Amino acid sequence: MQLANAREKDALLPSFVVGADLLQGRPEKELAFVIASKLCYLRPEHYLKLLLMTSSELRSVFQAALKLVNPNLPVKGDAGRR
Repeated sequence: MQLANAREKDALLPSFVVGADLLQGRPEKELAFVIASKLCYLRPEHYLKLLLMTSSELRSVFQAALKLVNPNLPVKGDAGRR
């Protein structure tokens, strides 16, 4: 199951591409759990977790957001940049 952006007219829609191996030979409750757990990540407050799988990637995005809000804030690895 992979995240994909589909286009409908002029809007991008987050979507999932589901392989046949996920859909075959599994009980309905198991499929419902797998799909529902992925759908929960489409909520805005969890969406980044789908795209950023490591804590270091998430930390970098968080530090970039802090820097956008407060450009004078010292951030690790920011020495000599202006």
